[in-house]
Amino acid sequence: MKQYDVIIIGAGIAGASIASEIGADRSVLLLEAEEHPGYHSTGRSAAFWTESYGGPMVQPLTSASRAFLEKPPADFSDMPFLGPRGAVNIGRDEDLHLADQFLADFADSGLNMDRWSREQLLSLVPDLKPAWQHAVYEPDCRDIDVAALHAAYLRNAKRQGVELLCRARSARS
Repeated sequence: MKQYDVIIIGAGIAGASIASEIGADRSVLLLEAEEHPGYHSTGRSAAFWTESYGGPMVQPLTSASRAFLEKPPADFSDMPFLGPRGAVNIGRDEDLHLADQFLADFADSGLNMDRWSREQLLSLVPDLKPAWQHAVYEPDCRDIDVAALHAAYLRNAKRQGVELLCRARSARS
């Protein structure tokens, strides 16, 4: 019976990325209970990348991922994983203090954020209910091509010598 340094249970985006990162230095077995990796949430994911996610303490980590996701190393992928999207965070009059705090929290971060007026909102959403009065626009938000990113991690893991075993349930499954 073959021995492994590490056994990773689950070959979704988390398991595949960990296997990809550690596979060159350790013998790794990637176990997947389903017929193919990414069968559950990874395979159905519509992911959104925004630097403001998680607040100012997490933002530097998110910002650090941008270069890799926009222009990954050629041996990892020949295409970017981020596509244009943008995001509008809307609020009512009573939420204005939250928008102010949001902008203040990221004021020194270098993130691109703009306060939008009701008129700017209406140009995007003409039938917006009157209660929604204010917005913060984040033009640098992106969609993540999760399927392509997952496939790249799996390819890289395989190149690193990681073994993938599907239809394999762990003792606790």
